[in-house]
Amino acid sequence: MYNESAFHSPWLAFARLISEKTGYPVGLIPTAKGGTPLSWWDSEEDGRLMQTMLRMVELSGSGVRGILWYQGCNDAEKELSKTYLERVGRVFSDFRRNLGENLIILTVQLNKQTYRPYENARYFAAVREAQRQIAKRMKDVYVVPSMDLPVCDSIHNNAYSNLVIARRLADIALKYVYHRPSVCDFPDIDKAVRIGENEVRIYFKNVIDALTTDYVHIETSVFQIEDENGTADLTAMRYNGDSTLDLIFGRKLGREARIGCTKFSDTGTIPYDVATRLPILAFCDVEVQ
Repeated sequence: MYNESAFHSPWLAFARLISEKTGYPVGLIPTAKGGTPLSWWDSEEDGRLMQTMLRMVELSGSGVRGILWYQGCNDAEKELSKTYLERVGRVFSDFRRNLGENLIILTVQLNKQTYRPYENARYFAAVREAQRQIAKRMKDVYVVPSMDLPVCDSIHNNAYSNLVIARRLADIALKYVYHRPSVCDFPDIDKAVRIGENEVRIYFKNVIDALTTDYVHIETSVFQIEDENGTADLTAMRYNGDSTLDLIFGRKLGREARIGCTKFSDTGTIPYDVATRLPILAFCDVEVQ
């Protein structure tokens, strides 16, 4: 059966990659349920999946070294997206209280969705930013992007995408958990600076060579400015042969401009590092200096 839909997962491929590279057996304890909100994990809200997970770990008779976490679509709405960072931090802290303070947590930014593209794009972007931030704020929490990968229906990753996610997470684990050589650090925004009345230069960390895309069709780009005058869409993009990217917008930018990967794109076209082919981590609401 070749159907690439929700019946496929990255996690078995992840375990096989780790085992092949290290020679260690890797056991998986599946405890998740697809299409569920974060509240089902949060002990201060519903918490039913947290309790189920702890029971399944107990029944397995073994300890847990890490958590593989890919969740957030059901929280990508107006109110829940605002509190996702606080709530997911609470859930991750609860994981460690119950399973060990040295628990490694490997996470994935949300991919795109196309069934309600223009209504939900901003909320998906807010959850991705929370996922980017939690990896900065909590020790031994790591995040990889997925927005550049194809979906098979309107929201689920296809089989190819799941295998890429498995590889990205395995490379993170090999470097930071097993201390094996691995190129795995994704370009991440450092700052955004005005260089003209309608131009912004974005500086990225973790770029070995230079940023680029295979093609530049502005309508497929995810970049968008929001300021006191509303949104401003991209009209041109310029690569500088280094770790920076210049974005030109269709109007003069206001004082309170904030930039992000907030515009809907069914291709998820984002820059990547020429040397590593690793795409940038999606970001949202970054202040333009």
